[in-house]
Amino acid sequence: MVGTAVIFQIGEKRLALLVQHVERVLQAVEITALIERSRHMLGVINVEGKIVPVGDMRTLLGLKSEDIRLDDFIIIGKMGEQNVAIIANMVEGTIKYNDDQCVTVKSANDDFCIAGILNIEDDLIMICDLAGCFASEKAFLTKAD
Repeated sequence: MVGTAVIFQIGEKRLALLVQHVERVLQAVEITALIERSRHMLGVINVEGKIVPVGDMRTLLGLKSEDIRLDDFIIIGKMGEQNVAIIANMVEGTIKYNDDQCVTVKSANDDFCIAGILNIEDDLIMICDLAGCFASEKAFLTKAD
């Protein structure tokens, strides 16, 4: 089986999201900070009239949180019914891969951030699971009725 992933960078780390979990990629926009927020949520953005929460992948990866820069990108990812945005320093594009280039990572925890690992030209790229990354933010990410 062949899959497709969006490859991006946060700091020096190369990461991936499966293309079916990516809604779109945008240039950086202003993030509205919230009065109360958790450690892994930066705030919200307006995308065509929809409020989209912005998660901080840097802190999830053990990196120091940074302010968004004009040359950064925002990746809108799908988490079931809810979208969540993450900040990437660079989006390299998409890459096709075969089953023999991908190892699935299983965890008993719902909050495990890595869904798999791609081996592309001897470079190991972690596939992020946004639902796992932001499992502790479910109350924040739940759509209002």
